[in-house]
Amino acid sequence: MPKKITDLDFTKTLQQLESLVESLEHTDISLEKSLIDFEKGIKLTHNAQNLLDKTEQKVNQLLSNSKNSEPIRRPLENGDPEE
Repeated sequence: MPKKITDLDFTKTLQQLESLVESLEHTDISLEKSLIDFEKGIKLTHNAQNLLDKTEQKVNQLLSNSKNSEPIRRPLENGDPEE
């Protein structure tokens, strides 16, 4: 089990964030606990955004690399050649 928020993967980050939102919306908790949960939610949101940014960079890198290489040519499923 990850000990820090930054150790969580994207799915776990979203799950924890959804759980926090549900708790804040539907339970009667103290102002202090609400503030602690809100702060954790902000950290989870930043972690999710960082993970998305890294993923976007990787996708852009892959797309950039594919532009510099020859396309893979293969027949279509119905047997017609590509145009």
